[in-house]
Amino acid sequence: MQTKLGETTGDGLVAVITAFDQAHELFGRKILRLAAALKKNCHIIVHASSPIQKRLFLYGGSLPGDPVKTHRAAIEDWVKLVVQPIQEKRPNATFEIIWDNDLTDILAPQLLRRRSRWVVLYSSAESIPRHYLEVTREVQNPVLVMRGREWNSQVRLFAAIDPMHEHDRPQQTDNVICKYAQQLELHMSARLDLGHCYFVPPYLRQHERSIQTIHREALDKYIRERRLQANPRHLLEGETAASLARFIKEKHVDIVILGSIARGLLGRTIVGSTAEKLLQISRHDMLLVRGDHGA
Repeated sequence: MQTKLGETTGDGLVAVITAFDQAHELFGRKILRLAAALKKNCHIIVHASSPIQKRLFLYGGSLPGDPVKTHRAAIEDWVKLVVQPIQEKRPNATFEIIWDNDLTDILAPQLLRRRSRWVVLYSSAESIPRHYLEVTREVQNPVLVMRGREWNSQVRLFAAIDPMHEHDRPQQTDNVICKYAQQLELHMSARLDLGHCYFVPPYLRQHERSIQTIHREALDKYIRERRLQANPRHLLEGETAASLARFIKEKHVDIVILGSIARGLLGRTIVGSTAEKLLQISRHDMLLVRGDHGA
């Protein structure tokens, strides 16, 4: 039996998967692992809107048989394959199927008063679906964009911080990034690395060594203040998104924790350029948090 998101309680996970995603078994394994580690219940949303469904609704009445009904029945059978293994391990898990195209308009109002709930957007596709990007821009909750890659036996985390407070980020964003990173480190028995990326433009190359020292000192100072000396730290040089993508691939990072930016126009969240670029060029999981989630 389906349960609407508005009927659920608590601060559990809200996990979205697109109907007929071929790697749905991996989705189930990762959601179960995350929910168990964080001790959170989960509500699964199957997003069933697709070009196929739109075509069927357009022509369905003129085609022999009832293709719309057949298509919906196929989706409902697929949902059972996804949901049943999860409910066997977590009996309180709930689910619903959303047939509407605008996922953001459905999620945002329901989550507005429960901003502690995590939103998980799962896709095994090569590129992030456009409607998922819209959710990351509009929903004010922490958003974990989960891709079709298996996690390491010991999950590897990377917290990307900016102690120089560049890129129009409020100072407390780094504190929030570290808060969520440490929460995952603790509950998932994960390895947590921290890092900062800086870029030296061509016209300042003669000062490269001095600029590197400034950034290293800022990173070291922040780590001391947060008492994170036990965690490995990395100073990366280069264009931020490209450098991060290269690093997390080389180090087999499972989840990157990044800040998203709120500029205050009508309360809308704007995903930082680094996060959005990284979403497009990397297939690693990313947890996006806002500076006003509390440090």
